[in-house]
Amino acid sequence: MHKTTQNAQNGQNGQNAQTAKVGTVEFYCLPAKDNVILGTTRFEDRPGRSLADQLSVGLDEATLDDLVELIKCRLRRPEENDQYMPEITPFLMFNDQALEAMEFYTTVFPNSKIVSEIHGPDGTPAGGTFDLDGKLFSCYNAGAHPNFVFSQGISLMIYTETQDETDHYYNKLSVGGERLPCGWVTDKFGLSWQVTPRILMQLISDPDREKGRRVTEAMLKMTKIIIADLEAAAA
Repeated sequence: MHKTTQNAQNGQNGQNAQTAKVGTVEFYCLPAKDNVILGTTRFEDRPGRSLADQLSVGLDEATLDDLVELIKCRLRRPEENDQYMPEITPFLMFNDQALEAMEFYTTVFPNSKIVSEIHGPDGTPAGGTFDLDGKLFSCYNAGAHPNFVFSQGISLMIYTETQDETDHYYNKLSVGGERLPCGWVTDKFGLSWQVTPRILMQLISDPDREKGRRVTEAMLKMTKIIIADLEAAAA
């Protein structure tokens, strides 16, 4: 939430001078009932210049409304019966390969990196958090625990746009693992992935159910998904 207060100031002698409105903007923490002021900044609203351009905090090209929405999103607290969605981060438990897995996955996906490490009881690294092209994952070494094994009951789906992109993920993730039907891969750590061209989901969901049936039958004959063959089946 923000509130502005303004007053008018005229130029010297009031002749041929443009009027500038001077005031402040106050940023509040949500819920609004708390009325916690995050900060106040001064602005001069001069003709021909946007308010965002004139805030002393330097908003560059962002609009004031964008900033307000950002504050709402970052600082609001869930209330009772609120439709608030917490962030969900997949947490992968390995026996002893968590560090190797982080290194491997961050080489497969672009714009990826290891964000932090988690240390075990002996003080040595035993896992951490990694970023795969903007999506956070965490992992940890559980030791030789019989319950911490991966199965196809849970898989990670990668939507792809092109055949080159499909080939990249399918080929990279299957190294040392297993190539399975319908675009599935089990990687060398046992984690299951579905490398899925987005057009596949569009075609099998087509209102023309005969087309959807043909595409589904074509998919069932594939290991790696071939987009050209899907399109041929849909024609």
